[in-house]
Amino acid sequence: MNHFRHSALVRVSAARLYDIITDIEAYPRIISQCKAAKIISRAPLADNSEEVTASLTLKLGPLKREFISRNIHTPNSLVKVNLQSGALHSLNGEWRLTEVDADNCNITCDFAFSLGHSALDKLAAKFLQGYLKHSIEHYIAYAERRS
Repeated sequence: MNHFRHSALVRVSAARLYDIITDIEAYPRIISQCKAAKIISRAPLADNSEEVTASLTLKLGPLKREFISRNIHTPNSLVKVNLQSGALHSLNGEWRLTEVDADNCNITCDFAFSLGHSALDKLAAKFLQGYLKHSIEHYIAYAERRS
């Protein structure tokens, strides 16, 4: 099992950063490794959260992979991600936002994923860890430019 965890203080509100993270269809404009993104389905849940199934196509160099995930979006605080299909055996994680004050929040990205044992799978692990790291950097830069 591979694990990726990263936290950062961001100079925007948790609500603003949540809006960026959950705007899945904008990912190709925000994150350079994301070449396509689409919402497959949306369904409100009883606790004011929303279940979203989405498809992402990620590319790094010659490696290009599509992932479909089922996500639970809890307004302004949490996005849970569960892989439904793709190049990995499993992927589960979350983007957690904690409001510091009206203009600042902490973001924590915490993901666990497993792959096969081939050399290509090991490359895919590095690819995914790089994608997650760049995602945080791109979300922060995008949010701070827009605030």
